[in-house]
Amino acid sequence: MFKALEKLRDVVIFEPLEKYLESAIKIAINKIITVYDALYIAQAKEIGKLLTSDEKQRKTAKELGIDVVFIE
Repeated sequence: MFKALEKLRDVVIFEPLEKYLESAIKIAINKIITVYDALYIAQAKEIGKLLTSDEKQRKTAKELGIDVVFIE
């Protein structure tokens, strides 16, 4: 498995969740969503865009002014 992840280093950015945890907890509490979903939104706030197929996550990100690409 680690060999497969190693091959993704040129394509995927791996970041520690702690970098976004405080922001994610605030989002989760304020928007009543899971911390898991809020972590993606917190990261998207910094990066500037969210790719998701989750409607609640899309709605929350839009409310926070994040550009969202929604996949149906």
